[in-house]
Amino acid sequence: MDIFWFERNAVNIKDLKQKSQELQKNGFSGTMYPYNIYGNDFFTQIPTIAEQDNNFKYIIAIRPYVISPQYLSMICNSLNKKYPNRIILNFLTGWIDEYEASFGGIVSYPNDNSDHIERSNYMIEYAKVFKNLNTTIPEFYISTTNGPIFEKCKQNSFAMIVPYTRYKEKIFDLKDTKSIISICPLFDKNYSGSMDDEHFTKETFFDFLDNCKENNISGILIHEDSNQEYETIRQVVKDYNNS
Repeated sequence: MDIFWFERNAVNIKDLKQKSQELQKNGFSGTMYPYNIYGNDFFTQIPTIAEQDNNFKYIIAIRPYVISPQYLSMICNSLNKKYPNRIILNFLTGWIDEYEASFGGIVSYPNDNSDHIERSNYMIEYAKVFKNLNTTIPEFYISTTNGPIFEKCKQNSFAMIVPYTRYKEKIFDLKDTKSIISICPLFDKNYSGSMDDEHFTKETFFDFLDNCKENNISGILIHEDSNQEYETIRQVVKDYNNS
């Protein structure tokens, strides 16, 4: 089972490269980078971050309607030649921030001003086109938070990133699916996070990871709401892999 880190805080090339090396040494399988129009273009930065002689993976989040499936396929083909099977995509609709809605994203349909259902339906159709392109497409996961999208993903055999709350409450039947569970583990009892957070001890987090393995979950995506948990999480993952 892969364990990924959701990188929200490192911003420059030096920090990103150092962080990926650090994560790999502590037993992580890869890292995920978010979609942010004022952030970095990670497709162009991967060649300066990635080392060629290892298997560390990079998940890049992208809103499907901001780029054509054909052009995205071209980008991934180029990266795959140098880093085969190490580039993974995460298709998502995401939350639209106020500054994004102020100019709407791309000017055609759909865009940032479209409602969530319109953007979600487009994402599914986009994934179908992307999957059927006659190219060496990378592995991709669809962020899945609600029943209708889950059913469409299952019908089309799309891999999914599923929130911890959905997994914990057994809202989705993940049998015969390829799924990554997104979770925000909290080891500081005085800290309260947000969606998908759960307080753990090292032992109960080990139990959670073992449970995911038993249920054939393909990966865990760990994120945090603040920097205060990173060192603890990194050590816990290292201890788990050494156990």
